[in-house]
Amino acid sequence: MLGVFALSSCGGGGSGTNNNAAELPTCRDPQVLLDNGVCGDPRPPFELPACPEGTIRSGADCIVPDFPVPERLAGPNEAVIFVNVDGSPDEKKAAFARYNLHLWQACGNGWGDSVKDGNDATYTIPTTWPNGPGVASKNEGEPGVRHDPYYGAYFVIPISATGTCGNFIVKVPNTTNQTNDLSLTINRTTADYARMAWVIVNTENMRNSRVSNVPICINDRCTLERPMLAISDVEAHWISPHTIIWNRSFAAGKTVELYRSTAGGMTDNEAGAVVGGDLFATLGAGREMTGEEQALVPHLANYIAYDLPAEISIDSIKSALKDELLIVGRYDSVEENEQGQTVTVERGRGTRLQLPHVLDALYADNAADEKLGVSYGSGVTAKVWAPTAQNVDLRVFSGDPLRVSATLPMTFDANTGVWSVTGSVAELDRKFYRFRVTAFHPLQKAVRRLEVTDPYSVSLSTNGRHSQFVNLDDADTKPAGWDGHFIPEVTAPENMAIYEAHIRDFSINDASTSPSYRGKYLAFTENSLPVQHLRSLADAGLTHVHFLPTNDGATVKEDFGSQVNLDSYILELCQRVSNRSSVSVCDGSVPNNSTVRQVLESYDPQTPAARELIAAIADLDGFNWGYDPHHFNAPEGGYSTDPQGFTRVKEMRAMNMAVHEMGLRVVMDVVYPHTLSSGISAADSVFDKVVPGYYYRTNPATAVVEDGTRAGPDTATEHRMMGKFVADSVVQWAQHYKVDGFRFDQSGYMPKSVLVNAYEATKAVDPDTYFYAEAWTPMWGTSGDRIAERAVQEALAGTGIGTFNDRIRNPLQQMALINGGNVDAIRAGLAGNLKDFKLKTKSGAVINASTVGAYNLDPQEAINYVEKHDNETLWDWMHRPGAVPADMSIANRTRVSSLTLSIPLLSQGVPFVQMGTELLRSKSMSPNSYNAGDWFNKVDFTKQTNNWGVGLPPELRDGITDDYVKGVFANPQTKPEPSHIEQASAVFTEFLRIASGSPLFSLQTAEQVIDRVGFHDGGKTQVSGLIVMSIDDGVGTVAGTESTARADLDSAVDAIVVVINATATTQSPTVKTAAGFTLHHIQQNSADAVVKTASFAAEGDDGVFTVPAYTTAVFVKTQAGAQGAGLSATATLGSSVAVPYGDTAVYVRGNVSPGGWDPVATNRLVYEGDGIYSVLLAVPASAVNNPIIFKVAEANWSMPNLGSTAIMEIGDTITLTQGSNDNIRINVPTAGTYRFVLDASESTTAPTLTVENPDVYRDVAVYLRGTVTSWDTTTSANQFVHEGNSVYAISIPLAVGDDFMFKIASADWSTVNLGSATPVVLGENVALTQGSNDNLMLDITVAGNYRFEVDARNPDAPIVKVYREDLFAATPIYLRGTVSSAGWGDANSINQMTYAGKGLYTKTLTMAAGNYEFKVAEANWSNPNLGGSAVVLGEPGEVTQGSNDNIGLSITTAGDYRFTLDTRNPNAITIRVDALN
Repeated sequence: MLGVFALSSCGGGGSGTNNNAAELPTCRDPQVLLDNGVCGDPRPPFELPACPEGTIRSGADCIVPDFPVPERLAGPNEAVIFVNVDGSPDEKKAAFARYNLHLWQACGNGWGDSVKDGNDATYTIPTTWPNGPGVASKNEGEPGVRHDPYYGAYFVIPISATGTCGNFIVKVPNTTNQTNDLSLTINRTTADYARMAWVIVNTENMRNSRVSNVPICINDRCTLERPMLAISDVEAHWISPHTIIWNRSFAAGKTVELYRSTAGGMTDNEAGAVVGGDLFATLGAGREMTGEEQALVPHLANYIAYDLPAEISIDSIKSALKDELLIVGRYDSVEENEQGQTVTVERGRGTRLQLPHVLDALYADNAADEKLGVSYGSGVTAKVWAPTAQNVDLRVFSGDPLRVSATLPMTFDANTGVWSVTGSVAELDRKFYRFRVTAFHPLQKAVRRLEVTDPYSVSLSTNGRHSQFVNLDDADTKPAGWDGHFIPEVTAPENMAIYEAHIRDFSINDASTSPSYRGKYLAFTENSLPVQHLRSLADAGLTHVHFLPTNDGATVKEDFGSQVNLDSYILELCQRVSNRSSVSVCDGSVPNNSTVRQVLESYDPQTPAARELIAAIADLDGFNWGYDPHHFNAPEGGYSTDPQGFTRVKEMRAMNMAVHEMGLRVVMDVVYPHTLSSGISAADSVFDKVVPGYYYRTNPATAVVEDGTRAGPDTATEHRMMGKFVADSVVQWAQHYKVDGFRFDQSGYMPKSVLVNAYEATKAVDPDTYFYAEAWTPMWGTSGDRIAERAVQEALAGTGIGTFNDRIRNPLQQMALINGGNVDAIRAGLAGNLKDFKLKTKSGAVINASTVGAYNLDPQEAINYVEKHDNETLWDWMHRPGAVPADMSIANRTRVSSLTLSIPLLSQGVPFVQMGTELLRSKSMSPNSYNAGDWFNKVDFTKQTNNWGVGLPPELRDGITDDYVKGVFANPQTKPEPSHIEQASAVFTEFLRIASGSPLFSLQTAEQVIDRVGFHDGGKTQVSGLIVMSIDDGVGTVAGTESTARADLDSAVDAIVVVINATATTQSPTVKTAAGFTLHHIQQNSADAVVKTASFAAEGDDGVFTVPAYTTAVFVKTQAGAQGAGLSATATLGSSVAVPYGDTAVYVRGNVSPGGWDPVATNRLVYEGDGIYSVLLAVPASAVNNPIIFKVAEANWSMPNLGSTAIMEIGDTITLTQGSNDNIRINVPTAGTYRFVLDASESTTAPTLTVENPDVYRDVAVYLRGTVTSWDTTTSANQFVHEGNSVYAISIPLAVGDDFMFKIASADWSTVNLGSATPVVLGENVALTQGSNDNLMLDITVAGNYRFEVDARNPDAPIVKVYREDLFAATPIYLRGTVSSAGWGDANSINQMTYAGKGLYTKTLTMAAGNYEFKVAEANWSNPNLGGSAVVLGEPGEVTQGSNDNIGLSITTAGDYRFTLDTRNPNAITIRVDALN
């Protein structure tokens, strides 16, 4: 296991990026979170075998230690990190004195509590940026005290007693110079160099520093003498035929030369000459890169370009690219000689070259149409693209066991870079083969001859060790009836409904499936219970089955006889584990003839016994999700009945055909951003052995492969032949396996263009194909620096490619509907996650859905879901701490599950459901079951169990402990009976039928959604946990048009209303103009007796929908004959009404205020939502019989330009007239501040205007009375203060306590006596009632200062809000990211936010035009660590604690910008950015 690696994330062979808040360490695959809360390797099979004697481990390789032994080794309770840098002795000492460490504990709590440096300064761990320990070594001293003469300075860090990993950064404090996030495995053995790391600083960019877990020197040769020619790294990049770029510059007149060596092994001699190579070219003087060159390699835009002489031919260049290449530049070094004299010495620097871009330039166009891999024609042809190979042979294998039967030389095409050979069908067909490639490998600095399988393999031997010649058109590779078999059609992507299935999970535990087919492709061809269930879902409206990766994976051993599964005997397990003493069942306490399943069934689920036994078989069984690609174009052999040869091809086709015949289409999960292995050592590494360094994203200075995906080495899909590979691969699956759609794993690591091109190529062979992607913005790696536009969510909007919608997912997983959280993102998701859809928030503001993160341009781009294979199942999410009330009944828990699942099904867009979720499927709280085996991943299609509580899960996170899980398992209300599972299944099927039964749930354009979908639950009267959505199909004019008639999409209904009541009580929302609705006929006959009681009743011109607790009810307005009246999306004030005057600024203009007649900021009306504008103005007193005059108008006196002949008094309301030439007149007896309120909700040409005194309680003192202060006292200590604009407030200290009671009242308990029966939730408005007998109830869980704020702008219906003042008083918070010079790392006065009162924190920054990313966080990225979606200037954007998403911000004009963090509602903290210029 590599000892030093980039900071990595939890969970391992899994796909996807975890967007959830996590307080505990994240673990690098294969580490998992252990019981003691640290990362570790609990499973012996993960441990690499010991190296042969005389060698040591370096990553995956065993190497001969031909380097000097370091003077300082790590003691048993410490770690040692060396840091070295090129330069003279004095330059090195100066650099060492500047470096310090940042230490933290994210990957495994490996460090001790504190560390002392060489200056005897002590630092607590985690350290506080930018402070940290300096080096422990000294400039002078004995060996082990001084800087190591070979390896430089070193840090010494104490380690903890049980930790497994520690995080570190080497940096120069108070600068931007730092390495990447690094970590060190705390190996507690006595192995050579355990707990040690070596860092060679790259002075051009410390993030490109070399890092190793074995000793490394600055240059290729370890010497104490400063070499005349220093050769190191792979820093130069050959980017076009005649241009090389390098991050080194050399003075005019100094040579820069390019050397080559066919044999490899170039080095330097003492005189500084290159030995073992020949001069290929003397390069031109360094120059700046052109704009075109910078666009090609944006991450290298600051490099220096060196040009080859034009007379060097392309053929010569292509020949040189097959050799070892070394670029050498000369420079003058001013030094002091042994006599103390200052002399000038010419020295040299050399480095090797990275070649991907020149290979693309020379070969990609010509190779674009090449059919790589195996093709059949007059013979059998094998082709492989290997332009840097010196030679390629085809090795043919036959027999049993396989042996080499022929070696055929392959021919190189210098035009395409392709090697090929053709043989007869008789000599090659059905035989196995490998390529033998001879090429130079820059990391090994040597020419190697390696055997490798075909990257384009279509069939394989067992475990993928050999490729096989197979013609996919041969009849015996196809099941009977394959050609021309029926494939169901889907008229539009919005009509899709997707079911995510794992092939093994589908049948491995099912007794009704033939034993030999369990867990296999062929299980789908039988009439088993799982198949019957799948057919029933298809009959109800399911359209697609999404299979987790079915291409050849590297992890599962396909030779079934070597596996240990649930039905294997304990004897078999104990024979195969590497350490029997570590497995409790191997101690003789369990009979050898017991099966693993029998032993697991005997365990108490309240113990870790099941966890431990599953850990023992985890890497011996046949289970894995499959996100570990080995061969992308061949089916996984573990799912076939015979992994040797083309049986896998025929049986995967049989599965796809069976699924088609059920009426379902097939989606394939594809994983192109990474493989499991790279390099030359791993048996399952393919690409790197064919074209070294081309197919992977490598460090620009070291050429070490990146692991940004945290699931394996990152492929460089931005390189053109890797992009071609992706398109070729998906086209093959569509063409030869009739795959109907593709889900792209971690597409954010790929260019958008690669997905779009692959989409177009696939549509050429299957016009009905559909692509969707896991398009999270990558957190790690440098893909964002290299790719102009990545395939992330926002970028894919408008392409028609779907993306997983985490905006709806997160609040659904967090049970926001149940526990009263913000659900605006759920509403946006119900409306297709369209960025331009209008939503009314709880504050009453009308916002674009983009403000809450929506980004789609077409509903087909929204993949709406609650959960998928990674992370917990819905049932397990429901049982995380605080998700649902602990005393909730099992019946209501079942209802909550069904309600939550109903939301993606009834949303606009594409619903996506994990297999078994409709059966209340549980993984017993496992958050990452990729390697948890068949026990924890079981799906029971008999509906007898949901797999809840079958043992403590293999890993835990987010602070969840074993004790918590034991408690929730012990709660009898958490374990469903078969009747609950049956009901959940039936209700899910009903929702499928309802959604598929009307095209109104599958609107196909953004325009249709915006016109037809409305919400009738928004605004200040919003009820937490209640959503009321309508879909209009009635007569009318399409929104945004003047005369386009609304089409009649569903001849059966004129409108649909969906009421989602996630509260604990029956709700009866009133919807204006709703008439003629009845409960959907499917729900009238529902398996759920409760929903049958839902009803509709007319109430005057409106309608009341009554829906029981924890219920989603669907109501329809039946169409009788021709299209009739529906229900407008904007029928109620709770709807998403448009801003009356759009973006036009509206002003109160006249001598009514100091602003006068000019349109200035001080007299601009502010839009408050609901069609209401207001402004507070300082109005002078009017003279007797001489009223003040004014108008309401925009800057150019156009629309609006509102006037009236009326003479107003303070408190009056009048109607204004658009275009009036009359000034409005008002008598103001007393100068003061007055509120002007313009109500344009009903009309923009005849709005009303009210002028009022905002101090509504000016004639009476109002007090906070109750147990929060005193019921009886009415003094200044509890008196509300008018702060302006009818807002009255008081702040008081409160201790922790339940059931505080209070009212807002005058001294006489009569003039003002405001109360409410609604419990107060911190940060949320509560409507008050004058004369109420109800006290307001308040619970305080954290002691602090609390602000009570009464908004009496509507004096007949005032509201109160209570929130904690200065939420982060104990923790300074900072704007961290690219928005300021402090960057991501520093937390200082440059980016510190200041508390401004009233729950608001602010910071003003001067910013240039550009795109920015930031978060709001405390110094150690703990709590707070607030992230979210992009924000729009002037609009609040919600942020989430622990979010992995950076907040995006686009600035078009340079200037000063104020950032305001609003913490008044702790459950809905927002950030707003305003331009101040």
